[in-house]
Amino acid sequence: MIYNYNYMPVIEPMGKRKSVIKSCKYCNGEFEVNYYKRNVRKYCSKKCSNADPETKRKIAESQRKTYIEKYNVDHPMKTNKVKDNFKRSMLKKYGVENALCNDVIKQKVKDTKFDKYGDSNYNNIQKSKQTCLERYGVDNIRKSKQFKDKCFDTKNATEYSTLLEYAKQINVELLFDIQEFTGYRTDNIYSFKCNTCGKVFENYVYSLQNVFCSDCEVVIDYKTELFDFLKSETTYNIQTNVKKPFIGLPLDFYIEELNLAIELCDHKSHSEKAGKLNKTYRINKTNKCIMNGINLIHIFEYEWKQKAENIKSILRTKLNSNNIRKIFARKCEFVKLSKSEKNEFLQINHIQGKDKSSYEYGLKYKNEIVSVMTFCKSRFDKKIQYEISRFCNKLNTSVIGGTSKLFNCFINEVNPDTILSYADRRLFGGDVYRELGFEFFKNTSPGYHYITPDYKMIINRINFHKHKQKDKLQTFDPTLTEWENMKANGFDRIWDCGNLKWVYTKKPLK
Repeated sequence: MIYNYNYMPVIEPMGKRKSVIKSCKYCNGEFEVNYYKRNVRKYCSKKCSNADPETKRKIAESQRKTYIEKYNVDHPMKTNKVKDNFKRSMLKKYGVENALCNDVIKQKVKDTKFDKYGDSNYNNIQKSKQTCLERYGVDNIRKSKQFKDKCFDTKNATEYSTLLEYAKQINVELLFDIQEFTGYRTDNIYSFKCNTCGKVFENYVYSLQNVFCSDCEVVIDYKTELFDFLKSETTYNIQTNVKKPFIGLPLDFYIEELNLAIELCDHKSHSEKAGKLNKTYRINKTNKCIMNGINLIHIFEYEWKQKAENIKSILRTKLNSNNIRKIFARKCEFVKLSKSEKNEFLQINHIQGKDKSSYEYGLKYKNEIVSVMTFCKSRFDKKIQYEISRFCNKLNTSVIGGTSKLFNCFINEVNPDTILSYADRRLFGGDVYRELGFEFFKNTSPGYHYITPDYKMIINRINFHKHKQKDKLQTFDPTLTEWENMKANGFDRIWDCGNLKWVYTKKPLK
């Protein structure tokens, strides 16, 4: 064997490895990267890396996780400790709790505005308005036709997609495309085809539940359903269609041992057109029951159809059912919730769904949210500072002491002078407010809800205030009243029992 001693392999120095060309994940620009880092480097620069939405999302999630672990809230500025530290720092450095209240800082701001814009009182709102006028011809982008059309198209696309998915579930075909669809409205009729029986039918679409084939629809006896549910939850005797002499009107269900009566108000027979013309009909029946020690609950048909689990949870509590889980508040962890956490919980567990609030508090048991209370500025009574917007426990759960724990957390943090809250007289008595130190203020007048012409849905009356009717009804006469216009378009209405108004007033220090 012959060896070639003159051959020697070429070994590149470690610092001079070959490089490769890659495409930046964010800007798609080409950049050179060391061969051994070709699977690690995704961006051409730190600027592109930080600008990528995926990076921003990861940073936000990491920050939120850290904040929750460290402060039990999704942002440190929501804690009193961090707020107090901030104020102390400002006082030490500027002599005021906020730097913008310092005269020197105020003057610096004015000088900067003068140097930059030639006006020491320049407002960014002015610049925004000027930009909008130049680009869109209006001083606010929300007033522009371009913005409104974009919002309309986005909303329609979302609603059409949801409607299409729902139609597949019930084996119905849409006989119109997205260009013909103008959203869930009361003035447009859409055509559908039932793939079960082949029938072509038309429906208004106020919500998904309005889409159905009348030939294939299963007729459900909701009172029988409710009776079966009550029998499964209690061993007490349930009387049906009971007529008490002191009331003069029959009660659908009556449990004498609990002094509890339940009415299931179907849309047709309990509507105004059906003969219940007096708006005080339902509240008079409630008052007669109260005077004789009976707690009467009114359930609307649509609530039993669409919010059955919420209604069942309320009834289980009234029946002292064994299917109610009981938790002590002292075993729960107090947390401040994010808007998304709060809305997700309320959408499932509160009969009215989510809300718009300023303060969101919750109780967690074994890392599970079991109770939520939210607060907002008083909406209707401007003499009152705050209002309890929503309060509820998780379905089929009782948190003993939870109401007072959440309420006291708000009192300790905000220290308000006055708070009010409303209790729906159809479903609740408001005793919980008395326990919190509220005083009963008054009963509000009964309100009404509109019933769609097919008697399938109830719509909140605020959607049909007279100034909105011309855009929502097929026929509209400005000389007629709101109710007359609604009747002319086939609508009916049903009255509720009004609300109990409770007010809390801060007690003076002794």
